[in-house]
Amino acid sequence: EQFSQEVELGGTTDYGMSIELFSGVTNTFKLEAVNLPAEINRYFIDAVSGNRLSQFQFTEGVNTRQIALRVFLPERPTSLVVMDESISFYAVSIPRERADEIGDLRTRNLSPAELEALDIGYTALELVPRGIGEILVRAPQLFHTIEAGGTVEVAIEVVNEGTRRLDNVEVEIDAPF
Repeated sequence: EQFSQEVELGGTTDYGMSIELFSGVTNTFKLEAVNLPAEINRYFIDAVSGNRLSQFQFTEGVNTRQIALRVFLPERPTSLVVMDESISFYAVSIPRERADEIGDLRTRNLSPAELEALDIGYTALELVPRGIGEILVRAPQLFHTIEAGGTVEVAIEVVNEGTRRLDNVEVEIDAPF
């Protein structure tokens, strides 16, 4: 339904899909996400029940299923999960009787031509990791006592705990009268 999505690092998103059966020969299929880096956790869910799926079956009289691929991005960028660089991958459905023959696709990097040659169902998806700046202000001591006309020094630490660079940060104070 939405093939390309932008997701904050440390966030999660769902790719909703409608799976249709055009043949009566096979009715049980294994689901895989191909070409996703290992740092990105993922699993398929049934859109109706919310249950996790590794396989699904079309029952008699039902030729359409609603599923979703849920992906979880790591908290920080990695060598394979780079901010603002798109990651192209595929969601595939493999007939159960061919699953052993085809093997584990999660560890392989497949081109569209290789997927076409496998003669399995697939759809191309895209993910763009995004970062966000997150300012944290730390003050080890919040209360100070001074004499009238006196001065005080207050140590404050400003930290970017987010994943995106912050520029032009200004610190303003609201001093007492």
